Parts: sequence; C-alpha cells; structure tokens
Amino acid sequence: MASPSANVAAILPNFLRPRPGHERAALAAWQRLYIVGLSLVATLLLGTLGHMLMGKMSFFDAFYFTLITLAAIGYGEPEGMTELQRVYNSVLIILGLALVALFTATAVQLILELELDPRRRQMERAIATLKDHYIICGAGRVGRHIVTALRQRNIPLVVIESDPDLVAELREQNVLSMLGDATHDATLLAASISTAKGMVAAVGDHAVNAFIVLTGKALNPQLHIVARADDEGDELKMRKVGADRVLFPTRLGSMAMANALTRPAVASYLEWAITLDGVDLEMDEIVIGAQSSLRSRSLAQVDLRSRFKATVIAVRRQNGDVVYNPGAETIIQGGDIWIVVGQPEELLTLREIASRTT
Repeated sequence: MASPSANVAAILPNFLRPRPGHERAALAAWQRLYIVGLSLVATLLLGTLGHMLMGKMSFFDAFYFTLITLAAIGYGEPEGMTELQRVYNSVLIILGLALVALFTATAVQLILELELDPRRRQMERAIATLKDHYIICGAGRVGRHIVTALRQRNIPLVVIESDPDLVAELREQNVLSMLGDATHDATLLAASISTAKGMVAAVGDHAVNAFIVLTGKALNPQLHIVARADDEGDELKMRKVGADRVLFPTRLGSMAMANALTRPAVASYLEWAITLDGVDLEMDEIVIGAQSSLRSRSLAQVDLRSRFKATVIAVRRQNGDVVYNPGAETIIQGGDIWIVVGQPEELLTLREIASRTT
C-alpha cells in the first residue's frame, strides 16, 4: 500500500510531483514552505500595522516601508522616525532576514525533490505506458549485463537505481530508468509493476534484494521474480519471501571459468547457445497452452524443423519432469514448456500457434 505522502503526491500536477521514493521529504518541504510563507506574510502585516500606529503612516506607505525592510533593500528611512520605530524596525530586519533565508533554503530543497527535468518526465510517461515489461532493480555490474541482454532481444524494460550517476549514464543510452529505492512501494508502482511480466533483484546487498522481492510480490503476486544472491544460505530466505528463482553470479561465473579451462569446446558451445552472437538464431521457451491445438500430437506430426526451422532441445512437463533431447515420438501435452532454438520470426509464429486453442 502506498504511503499517505505518496497519495498526496499523486494528486499534484506532473511538474510538481516529487521523485519516486522522495514523497515524504517533498511533502515535509511543502509543509515547511507553507509555514515559513505564512510567517513572512504575518510579519509583513504586523510591521505594516506597527508603522501605521507609531509613525502615523498611510497603509500603503507603511506596507511599502515594511516590505523593503524585510527584503533588506535599504532605500533609507522616512523622515521623522522615532527611536521606538527604529527599535521596532530593527526587530523586523532581524526577523525578516531569518525568514527569507529559511524560505529560500526550503524552496531550494523542494526544487531538488521535484521532477523538474523534462527528459525525466518524458521517461516517466513512457514507463507509465509499459506492459509485459521487466523491472531491473540495480544497475551495477550484474544489472548492466542483464540490461544489455534484454535490449539485444528488444524486450521492454525499466531500471531502478539509487545512484544518480548510473541513472544519468543509462539515460544517455536511452534506457528507461528511474532514480529511486526499489524497496519502496511508490517506486515500484511508478515502474508500472502491476503490468510487469517479471522483475530482477540485482542489488549488491542480499538483504536489500530480499526486501525488494518481498515488496514486489506484495504489489503483484503473479510477478515472476529472479533474485541475485551471493551466499548459498540466502537461497531459502529468498524463496521464502517470494523469489521464483535465485541465482548466484559468483558460482555461475566460477563454473563457466572451470569449463573454459578444462572443457573449452563445451564452454564455447554453451556460450554460443546462450548468447547466439553473430547468428540469426535465438534460444527461447515456448509454452503450450492447456487447450493448444498442438497437444496430444507427437513432435514428428508437428514437424517443427521443416515448418518452423526450429529444434526442440528440451521439454519441461507441467509436473516438473524434464525430457532432454526429445525424440520425434514425444507427445505434446498442455502446459509443456519447450526450450527451442530457431529464427526469431519463426519462433514468434510458433508461439502464437502453441497458444492457439483447438
């Protein structure tokens, strides 16, 4: 559930809305600005009234003299000022300088909390229209590689990062990105988590990743979440808070290096199978719908290789069983997930057929 300050921020015009995760600070700045502004108005009226009574001035003369006094402009004092008026005016000068300084400082703080960058607002509007996209929480070394991989496949994504330098770098590369804390409801809501397809918690701190997963699942229980972990003991904790998959970049990197050292040909094949760099092929997963027109038929009957130029290298059954290198006699079942290699356009057609009902 969004915080009360986030709810207040949501009703403001776009150019007055605070940055995601900064709603509380912005609301406090608004409140201070309101109080200091009222104090300035009250001081101005009090000074005007005092000079009218002590100096026998007209309302406008007293108002004008008080205004230039509070602003410290210093045009000089009117003729015939009494000692009492000078004492009274000295108090107004000290009070006015303090209030103006406080008002200016509060206004500057508020400006820093608001979304005043036109390009940032343009990105936020683009993020608000996203659907079936992926949210990448953390743009460190791991997060940047994920972003690169998804962009190569033209998959819509948005990055949430707390480091302004990294956010600026991503925006220079035209990557939809947000400056904020992914553990806050308001930040994830601003990233359109309700319409997202998946999320990656790739921050360097495992405790922060766990809280991101917990917050994400609370906002969108159907969201597929992959979490980064560095300690083997963190996997169970991540799964308890809602992570669907937990990966260990250090372990995966170590295994890849061991394979490159002892089985270089296998390592080259695995790297090619995952990245498929330099070829017009793609490895993807195809979900067979429960009522798909392909179910109850064999792979030979479907004839994927000649019709779609695609090869099924594994089939994961709905009960979790995995059939590696399935033969032509393998029967297709509703709920199967095929791991296939083929051309992107052909795989797109195959995906549509697999989801089409009889």
